[in-house]
Amino acid sequence: MNLLNISCPDGQILISTQFLPKESTQKVVLIQNALGMKQKFYYDFAQYLADNGFVAYTYDYRSIGLSKGDEDIKNSKTTWKDW
Repeated sequence: MNLLNISCPDGQILISTQFLPKESTQKVVLIQNALGMKQKFYYDFAQYLADNGFVAYTYDYRSIGLSKGDEDIKNSKTTWKDW
């Protein structure tokens, strides 16, 4: 499991987690979260995919989970459109 920083054009950093298989099938899965769900909810599924040869990625939307940064979501200017 590796954490990756994704830089957005406005300077916001999103955090993604990469799950690597021991033996790759050369296939990649991006797990699309339910709106507002933290990526940690999907870690077991992502690990299952990695255990079966897939490279899997999870991520957090702006202002939540590992992509929260220092900003409290109550004060966040993030909109539905940003997500």
